[in-house]
Amino acid sequence: MSKKRTIAPIDFYFHAFDIVAYMAIDWTKIYQKYKGLWVALEDDEVTVIASGSTLQEALQKARAQGRTMPILFRVPTKIMPYVGVAIV
Repeated sequence: MSKKRTIAPIDFYFHAFDIVAYMAIDWTKIYQKYKGLWVALEDDEVTVIASGSTLQEALQKARAQGRTMPILFRVPTKIMPYVGVAIV
């Protein structure tokens, strides 16, 4: 008699994350317009909500628009090749 295996909700989350983690996102336009600045993004990771020269400035502008938890990152001033590895 075989045991039925159930997948815990956390397993599903990690499996879903693995799929999303490897999708390429084209930030070419963001790079061209916001080079060297901090940007706040929507959950779709391509729509810019706000930008600023500091992290705090970008976050304050995003919060002024009602976004409490935007995705924040600093756009590099120079594009450098990067090869990463994920350990799953």
